[in-house]
Amino acid sequence: MVLRKFLGGGSEQLLDSDTLAAINNLLSLRSKNRRYAFLLDYVSSILSDDVRGFIVIETQEGLRVGAILGYKDKLREVSPQFGPWQGLDSNHKLILGNPQKLYADNSASEIKELTQMGLLKANSSMVFALDKGLKNILVLHRQNGNAFNKKEFNLIKSWIEILQKITTIEDEKAEALRDIREISRSLVTAIESLDFVQLGHAERVTNYALAIGKELKLGKKERTDLYLAAMLHDIGKMGSNLKEDKDHPMRGVNMLESSHVLKRAIDGIRSHHENWDGSGYPQGLKENQIPLIARIITVANTFDLLSSERGQALPMRDVEKA
Repeated sequence: MVLRKFLGGGSEQLLDSDTLAAINNLLSLRSKNRRYAFLLDYVSSILSDDVRGFIVIETQEGLRVGAILGYKDKLREVSPQFGPWQGLDSNHKLILGNPQKLYADNSASEIKELTQMGLLKANSSMVFALDKGLKNILVLHRQNGNAFNKKEFNLIKSWIEILQKITTIEDEKAEALRDIREISRSLVTAIESLDFVQLGHAERVTNYALAIGKELKLGKKERTDLYLAAMLHDIGKMGSNLKEDKDHPMRGVNMLESSHVLKRAIDGIRSHHENWDGSGYPQGLKENQIPLIARIITVANTFDLLSSERGQALPMRDVEKA
């Protein structure tokens, strides 16, 4: 058993290996819907007796059912608009007794379907808001055995709080990354505006590089690193001759290496002028010594050089052959 405080919580909790593994699984899932589905499955497994549940999601077309546990997939087709989540606030709800009245405002045909699926035979329910905007709601029903109790309610509530903290962290990271992308694009545009021929170069190289990355089936993190490296590959040319400056890769590295977010993109910025035969710069790397991210940017950079209106461009028919 391991004693620790999780995510800055005020009270110490005793976390066993299974609990820690579940938290790590939640942290590893990048999609909210996948985290919600995992949580539904996990919390049902730690509760005794017959527990079933589903996730209610608010959309522009109304409420729909997402992940399901213990009920037929047809529940997604029915997607009841009324249920125990009505009037829910951020405090969640523990509901004792049969939930039939809570679903009564649905149409007669929907109630019939819900009855056939056993949804209205529960002896108790727990409802939890998964986010502050009440856009995603966890609904748990116990079909048999003892009704849900306060201890079980508080246990699941603790897991919801963990999920919300993880989601907040991921949302903040995503927002920060969007900001970094916008800042990078604006900064590069400012630099390129000093030389009309260079305008749009970084944007085009980035688009070509991402197209190559897609063909190579790079993962999401790798594509993010590739985007940042391609967009900023010439950042070291700031204040120098934009057309020829062999020091600009290392100057760019020196400018950006203190950034944790750009840590993995640095290789692309440093090595995008290395050549397969070792004749490039700044380190004279060759073949597989050159990081893949840099090789992709080199190809994209060269393609833009040959296909644009810059002085070294080839006839378009030759570019298309390439």
